[in-house]
Amino acid sequence: MRRLGSLLAGVIAAVIFLCGSFLGEAPAAAQVPCAGVGQEFSLQQMRSTLKDMSTEDPAIIDRNLKNYTFLVEHWRVVTPGQENPAVRLYSDALEYWREKKARLELGDTVEVHAGKRWASFLRATIDKEEKRIVGTWNWWNGYTVTFNENGGASYRGSSLVQSGVGRWQNTGGNTYHVHWLQSKTDDYFTLSFNGMKLEGKYDGKPGVSTRKC
Repeated sequence: MRRLGSLLAGVIAAVIFLCGSFLGEAPAAAQVPCAGVGQEFSLQQMRSTLKDMSTEDPAIIDRNLKNYTFLVEHWRVVTPGQENPAVRLYSDALEYWREKKARLELGDTVEVHAGKRWASFLRATIDKEEKRIVGTWNWWNGYTVTFNENGGASYRGSSLVQSGVGRWQNTGGNTYHVHWLQSKTDDYFTLSFNGMKLEGKYDGKPGVSTRKC
């Protein structure tokens, strides 16, 4: 299981590489809240990698075909004779760009079948990272706030009167917005590098909330 996580971490690191960014240490494919310091990577770059798959731009197609050819060849040199998740993912991406290139040159008679495994991995990783906020928090004002995976939020103070619900959304990278329905107020904050702190403006006031472990 640890080996699989390491391989997927390498896949994510390669996504950053493909987008022209350097990453000193590969981030974990998934972070467990309160389990220690995580590694951050750019959701914007992951989204850009996924968005590339809808392009018909010859320059982008050629660039990706070249990059994934390099990655597949490199990975096979690093792990000779092994068929692992990284090779399967990269190979699926490479075949996708080969098919895109062929269709570009030969027309719509060439169908693009590959890429589903790669796109699914990207979507799942993006979704997982956007939901790093999910869990229970010690709110800046002493309340307890819980964020659910479906975008719902709830808060509770020292009494039932001091409770309510809201909706949260990821606004890019590690930034979030929460709208509280009863009070009609809005909070905007950034999730810290290690996923343990929310710092920003709460109804216009600066504050810091911490994850409740």
